[in-house]
Amino acid sequence: MKRGFYVHFARDNIRKNRRLFFPFICTLAFMSAVFFLLNGLAYQPLWQNSFAGSSVVAMLQFGTVVMGLFSLIFLFYTHSMVIKQRKREFGLYSVLGMGKRHIVRILLTETLLTGLFGLVLGLLVGALFSYAGELLLLNLLRLPATAQFVFPWPSVLFTLVTFCAILLLIFANDARSVALTNTIDLLNSASEGEREPKAKVLLALLGAVLLAGGYYLAVTITDPVKAMALFFVAVILVMLGTYLLFTAGSIVLLKALRRNRRYYYRTNHFISVSGMLYRMKQNAVSLANVCILSTMVLVTISSTLSLYVGVDNIVSERYPREFNSGVYLYDLPYDPACTQALANAVDSTLAERGMAAVNELPVRYLSFSVSIDGKTAATDYFSFEVPSTLCVVPQEDYNRLSAQPLALQPGQAALYDPQDLFDAGEIELTFGSEGSENFNYREVTYTLTDEVETFKADGVLRNLSPYLVTVIVPGMDDLEATRQAYREAYGGYAQLSCYLGFDLSKDLGGDILDTNAVDELRAAFSTALYRETSKIFGEDLSGVSTSLSSRELDYSDMISLYSGLFFLGILLGSVFMVSAALIIYYKQLSEGLSDRRRFEIMKKVGLTEGEIKKSIHSQVLTVFFLPLVAAGIHSAFALPMLSRAMTAMTGSNDIPFALCMGLCFLVFAVLYVAVYGLTSKVYYRIVDGPQKSPVIQK
Repeated sequence: MKRGFYVHFARDNIRKNRRLFFPFICTLAFMSAVFFLLNGLAYQPLWQNSFAGSSVVAMLQFGTVVMGLFSLIFLFYTHSMVIKQRKREFGLYSVLGMGKRHIVRILLTETLLTGLFGLVLGLLVGALFSYAGELLLLNLLRLPATAQFVFPWPSVLFTLVTFCAILLLIFANDARSVALTNTIDLLNSASEGEREPKAKVLLALLGAVLLAGGYYLAVTITDPVKAMALFFVAVILVMLGTYLLFTAGSIVLLKALRRNRRYYYRTNHFISVSGMLYRMKQNAVSLANVCILSTMVLVTISSTLSLYVGVDNIVSERYPREFNSGVYLYDLPYDPACTQALANAVDSTLAERGMAAVNELPVRYLSFSVSIDGKTAATDYFSFEVPSTLCVVPQEDYNRLSAQPLALQPGQAALYDPQDLFDAGEIELTFGSEGSENFNYREVTYTLTDEVETFKADGVLRNLSPYLVTVIVPGMDDLEATRQAYREAYGGYAQLSCYLGFDLSKDLGGDILDTNAVDELRAAFSTALYRETSKIFGEDLSGVSTSLSSRELDYSDMISLYSGLFFLGILLGSVFMVSAALIIYYKQLSEGLSDRRRFEIMKKVGLTEGEIKKSIHSQVLTVFFLPLVAAGIHSAFALPMLSRAMTAMTGSNDIPFALCMGLCFLVFAVLYVAVYGLTSKVYYRIVDGPQKSPVIQK
């Protein structure tokens, strides 16, 4: 053959089959652009000088890996749709005398050309939006825009290598498919799926059971920790159930409608039911994929948006004061000097810098992970269903912070239980398990005399768990007795915390500290606290630890983490949405090609064009919007589980997840309708067009 034959032949194929190739090239360009954008932003030098830079880089690198894997899977999937529509064309090539090795060379040339167009376009788009992406990320991080952007040439090379490898794998799969398929099968591929599918009732029932199981887990699990652990189990159940219901359940439903004579033997129902029944075998997987991708868009963007929007509430709940400081005793007995040592360290550290502490919030507490059932709080937390955290606080500390002091006697206790987890007049705190060979069993009982409505230290203690109960006991002796019971049961230490929260006096420069100054202050405080505690316990402080945390530093950490997640959610959500739109496009294209012949037959048997168009329009709407409705139902059932998982992750119950989910669904539904309007034009143009195939125009 003449030099350049394959290039010209492949170029003509791409031009004449532009309805197939153009969306694939655009998808390749879009995914390579997002991949390049994520990878390029991860290595910008500005993150090296940022306090929150490590979190941002980790998010971007994670997004690069996710984007690469998704690109591999989805480009394989979309290119398989292209090849499926062209198999008959390859069969004609064979009939006309072209060998399979020539067809493979044509495929190779087409892959090279589409890869060249797609990657060049993708890198250009990625380069154009790289600086805009950096500005968006800095804005989300609430940092000032800088002029430190450096064009990431290594990311260009990495993107080219990654996507060239993906295209090479796609070509190898196409070549294998052509080599292993005989000419007759290639010619007959256009009529595949025309036979009536069988109703697989057992698979449909299995899909319903799996979907119901996923919904049940999402709705019934009340423990945030379990919600995080079982979230992916519920996701897998819902995904499997969705695929089975779309592939098997839809056919069972359509056949049931066909057996209903009153419903089926009407003009519009007859045409729509029979049309959907025959096409469902081919399109059920595509519809299920659209449903899953739509759900991923909603969950990804709404969850990351809610975290970003709720970060101020999360920080304010964790830090009722600007600084949290503490001394933590493990196996050492409590010494009242610990509280004074903590105050001395704070005062001396601030005094050296001309500052002073105000609004001090001191509290001592003992905390346990427990499960609560009625009146029993058990540290054997596998026994009951509601894991929580129980804090024991001495009456002295409560009275210091309350306008209504308590007067508890030995054996009595007051309860702060904002979520009403206890329902009895006494509390049994149990350690270990009765009859256990590994642990002793100990029990401490308190008679409840009061239930308080507020506790100023609630914000501090609620950092330990979103499900918190505080038991106020008469004194430190009672607290130490409870601590000793735990040690006897488990043979280990129970941590006693001496906490002091405080604000900096604004009159003495407390409003001008940045993250670097706060970090330096924390280091100086650790040195001072080591000095003070050494005076009490000696140089061996193996049973003591200290800490100083800051609202400013925690806010910087969280805003960088949640901003990175939100930025990643925007990009990945956009990728999932574009992927769903592409699947819809190819689905409309393939249905238009198969329905055109059926459209002509219906006109020949006497149906008016208006009746046929009305029936087809109803049929297309039903099939097209089924994934959107299913995605909305999936998201609604996922809402409780995701809310609890976020509560466990952030420690806050004040995250506007439901509102963000609702807004995301409304926006996505509008975009989904817009995609329908654009892609349905392709369908109607093919159905109303001439009989000449738009795919094979040789």
